Amino acid sequence: MTQANLENTVLIILIAVGVGLGIYFRGEGDDQLSAILFSLAFASVLYKFLGGSQEENSLKLGVIKFGGSAAVLGGFIWLLSQVIFKEDVPTIIGESGEISLRTEPASGWYAADTKTGAPIALRLAAGDTTYRLPLHTVRTDRIRSRRYQLSEFEEEHFYLTPVGAPEDTLGQVYLSDILGESIGKKAGDLSAGDAFVFTLFPHLGGKRTSAEIENTLVRSGKRETVFPFPFIIKSYGTLYSVKTRDDYAPIVVDQEVLQKNPLVIPEKQADGSMAYWVLYIVHANFLNTDESKHYMEWTVVKVG
Repeated sequence: MTQANLENTVLIILIAVGVGLGIYFRGEGDDQLSAILFSLAFASVLYKFLGGSQEENSLKLGVIKFGGSAAVLGGFIWLLSQVIFKEDVPTIIGESGEISLRTEPASGWYAADTKTGAPIALRLAAGDTTYRLPLHTVRTDRIRSRRYQLSEFEEEHFYLTPVGAPEDTLGQVYLSDILGESIGKKAGDLSAGDAFVFTLFPHLGGKRTSAEIENTLVRSGKRETVFPFPFIIKSYGTLYSVKTRDDYAPIVVDQEVLQKNPLVIPEKQADGSMAYWVLYIVHANFLNTDESKHYMEWTVVKVG
């Protein structure tokens, strides 16, 4: 085999190995080794175009060309590692050597425990380096103001979902989880006097709220006192809201009328025990062209 053929064979092997292994190690995430292998392949190609080390070349010229190829190889390694494969290295902060990362979006979210939803500090570890993500401050008042709803999928078994995003299920809850295991016994002891039935007309003055119905019944002599439950129900359109009787604090706001979707409101008694008010819409009709005839019929029952 002549020197030219041997040289061509070696160059082809170097090019194939450099490109093949360069691609492989690039996929494995080893950018430095990948840059060296690609540079070896590129330098081999360039060396060939420069004329190689032909037999008629003098020793001096061969040394110059070898040095030039080495310089080209080094240049390719620097170019690939510093420009093409260069990684954005965040600025190191503090004496601990932690690296601060920027997140997108920068606000409107926080890292949370998957079971409790409590905020947690988040750090990413890559080898010996720790990357610290910013800890977003969570305002407890905003957490308290979040609204959720129960979506029944089995008897007395509900999904807990955010209002406006029913596809984001937060978990499940049974009716016994709300009222306690003794709810069945308490419900069995109820008498007819513990249930209150009335009809609200969203578009009819004087009959839009439970307080207005109370006043009408008291004035007409059908009741001596107002309803004993500590809240007022207001209807408007196809929505309703529930507020406390004493200070009008919201309990439920802008709730859509749904069938088979009872609402349970706890009440602490004077002796410290708990009682529960179950609110249930028995009938509702909003299809009549005469809006004054739209109605929702309520049943309110005290349990405990």
